[in-house]
Amino acid sequence: MSARAALVALWLSGCAVGEYVALEHDGESRNYYLASPEGLDEAPLLLVMHGGGPAGRRKGRRMGAFTGLAALAESEGFVAAFPSSLAGNWNDGRELDAGYVSADTDDAGFLLAVIDDVAERASIDPSRVYVSGISNGGFMTQRMLCEHADRFAAGVSVIATMPTTLTCAPSTPVPVRFVLGTEDPLVPWEGGEVAGGDRGEALSADTAFAFWRAHNQCTGEPVSTELPDADPEDGTTARVERAQDCAAPTERVVLDGGGHTWPGGVQYLPERTVGRVSHDVDGAELVWGFVSEQVR
Repeated sequence: MSARAALVALWLSGCAVGEYVALEHDGESRNYYLASPEGLDEAPLLLVMHGGGPAGRRKGRRMGAFTGLAALAESEGFVAAFPSSLAGNWNDGRELDAGYVSADTDDAGFLLAVIDDVAERASIDPSRVYVSGISNGGFMTQRMLCEHADRFAAGVSVIATMPTTLTCAPSTPVPVRFVLGTEDPLVPWEGGEVAGGDRGEALSADTAFAFWRAHNQCTGEPVSTELPDADPEDGTTARVERAQDCAAPTERVVLDGGGHTWPGGVQYLPERTVGRVSHDVDGAELVWGFVSEQVR
């Protein structure tokens, strides 16, 4: 059993502290799952958003297990909050067909309310509040960084770039990392239609990275570092591209051959639908390893 699998098994066995928290926002009954290890003082807070899909109260806890981030919160000593969207999808700034999410849904306000609510329940360091998410949650991460950069010390978007319709004008440089597969069939590396066209459009991986390089005042060309090919049989390799001479760290982890999947996770849908899972890196470590080094 890998170290990550052992942590997840430990968390699922009930050894970690976790609870669902109800929260009223904008006239709606909302909730989030809170993984708050005991005995922490002035702890970092990581806000993690699930991907799009069917609604369900247990999406938060599932996200904690699926990513390994709830278990990592227990072992590394940080607080993690996993909010649930209203109808299974976040209002991330894309123009979506009816039925996915209402443009009037105040998800950004809800997520800020979650941060404030967690701060009333646990001892949180406001200079170390981080945001991350997968797919639809990764797009929502970009919206939060664009609109509320002053609230976050860093953010990581996994298998998501940026919506083409998102007006992004961050108030300050902010550390950001993308984690992207070059063969993602749902959020294409080259940009364009998401999931076949009925879920809006996304910027290309290069355009999204270039936006943050410009915003974070990077003047040097990115430097690429190949990572060890931990699983030569998974059909993927991994590298980290770091922009140079920036006002805030600006990076992307490129999973060559990787699909619309959580790195180091499970093949939750057939490869023909979502692409390959890379087992050369661990998604939870890619998120926490980056954000944990940042302080606002």
